[in-house]
Amino acid sequence: MKSIVTLLLSLYSLGLAAPAPASSAGSLELKDIFDRAVGDKCKAPEGSGDCRKTGNCKGISYPTNLCPKDPNDVQCCVEIKCKAPHGDSYCRSVKNSGCSGGSFKTGFCPGSTDIQCCVINISPPPSPKPSPTPAPDPNAWPNCQKTLSCTFAQIASSSMAARLNYVQYMQSNFFGRLNAGNQYRAIEGVITFFNRNNLGPPESWVSYVDAGIVEGIQRGGAIALGMSSNTGGNPGAEIWATFLRGMRDGKLGSRGDHDEAWSKGEQASTDYGVQRADEKFQRSARERNWFWTTQLFRVMMRHRTTSLILLPDNFVNWLTDVTNTKPGDCMSETGWFFAGQLDGVPNLSDLKEASQIIQKLVICFSKNS
Repeated sequence: MKSIVTLLLSLYSLGLAAPAPASSAGSLELKDIFDRAVGDKCKAPEGSGDCRKTGNCKGISYPTNLCPKDPNDVQCCVEIKCKAPHGDSYCRSVKNSGCSGGSFKTGFCPGSTDIQCCVINISPPPSPKPSPTPAPDPNAWPNCQKTLSCTFAQIASSSMAARLNYVQYMQSNFFGRLNAGNQYRAIEGVITFFNRNNLGPPESWVSYVDAGIVEGIQRGGAIALGMSSNTGGNPGAEIWATFLRGMRDGKLGSRGDHDEAWSKGEQASTDYGVQRADEKFQRSARERNWFWTTQLFRVMMRHRTTSLILLPDNFVNWLTDVTNTKPGDCMSETGWFFAGQLDGVPNLSDLKEASQIIQKLVICFSKNS
């Protein structure tokens, strides 16, 4: 017995004297044999789980001795999904596990009140980026106005108010360079009459006639300014271009020369508008009569000398003043009035009919001169 004790003491003293050799890579230690390993199955009150590090457990971690002899951060983990109103989540312990990045919802998990559904706050998906706004089509209405390139169809489809703005826009932004910034006020007056009386809506006979006039002015301006050579098939375009070049070059200083050149452009554009309108619409008797009564204005413009012989100078000068909106408005209103009174096609050579029209125009002149 003494020899055994002596042997043990000797071995013990040797152990104190020399450090224990490092274990080799393949050696086993006692804890490897007796401890439960990570990943082993474990049984908890709320169900079966496995031993894992607490940081890797989405569900309930049990700090009790369900994974014996493992490090403190290895506990029995039971993952039970819970379907809360805000989406799929996991049951967790309020006391031991917490709900980092979310909040607990009761009534969705088994077990005690300590076990609740942990719903992680999910950020709403980012709002979709708005689609890039397509670049405006330079050829569409009203962008075409910037290049004086609107088509007959685009003008005919626009309202009278929009056309009035366009005629004013052309004069203020383009035609001043041609010494013609006020040369289409008479056209403004006609369109003002249409707009005030709700006449000439898009897709109508009157609308097409007026569109021929506005398009001719526009294309004539673009040609005179060197912006385009496209007439759009409107015969008035080149005639208006000639008029505008004459204004630019100071060749229309005479009132007679000016009025004749202006009236030729207006007549050609009007005739083109009538042609386009008649191709698509059946004009009413009143529209037909209105057109013929307004021809009186064009006759007076082209035959100024004769007009001055028959009528007072101040009246002729006022009625044919294209820089004034009121004569065009009065002429249109008078023509529309008589167009509704006449039977058959007006006869301008009939002095009685012509005098009735002129008398009404004189009344308008006396009010606005």
